[in-house]
Amino acid sequence: LPFLTEMIGHGLHRTLSVMKDRKWRDDDIKNDLSILRKLVDDNYHEMTKYQLYEAEVQTGHLRWGILHKERFFQQNARNMEARNFDVVKRLITILSKFIQSTMDQYELNAVSDSNDRAFFQASTTTVSYNRRDERNRNPWEEEDEEIAAIACRDIGEFVRFYPNGKSIATRLGAKVVVMKLIHHDNELLQHEALLCMSKLLVSNWRMDKFGG
Repeated sequence: LPFLTEMIGHGLHRTLSVMKDRKWRDDDIKNDLSILRKLVDDNYHEMTKYQLYEAEVQTGHLRWGILHKERFFQQNARNMEARNFDVVKRLITILSKFIQSTMDQYELNAVSDSNDRAFFQASTTTVSYNRRDERNRNPWEEEDEEIAAIACRDIGEFVRFYPNGKSIATRLGAKVVVMKLIHHDNELLQHEALLCMSKLLVSNWRMDKFGG
């Protein structure tokens, strides 16, 4: 069931768990939730960790958890070659879309707010900006920045654990997009972008040497 798999990737399993614990006065709602929960549970438990990971990447809504840990990539990096490295391409696309949306948003802010202007500076290698007023910060920005940070982490771990992963990720365009984020003002995103770049550039990358 492709649709159900996509919904699981969007976090439907967790959402239903929360909803199930609520007290509902309407018995029909209780019954519908029970039926849906069983359907999702049956499919969720049949999916491998890598299938869950693929479903999550497909949605573009990445969340920190066991699917983004070192051990997961040690065990599953080889699976990422499926469909001509489709998952790696999707991770790079997540970063590309984030960079573009950031550019669009700060160009809009610069035009619409002449007093508290958001400055956006871009070059062929880096993207950085400074905010003079955090009150202008949109509520979805922090979530998008976290998603971008996770994508950087995943690309870097693919590079570490897939044979010749560095050259493959570079060929697919990872180095170009990650480079644009190494001066981002979100500390977590900057940290993950720098770690990812070090993995893309350094042979025999070691966590104890570079931190993380």
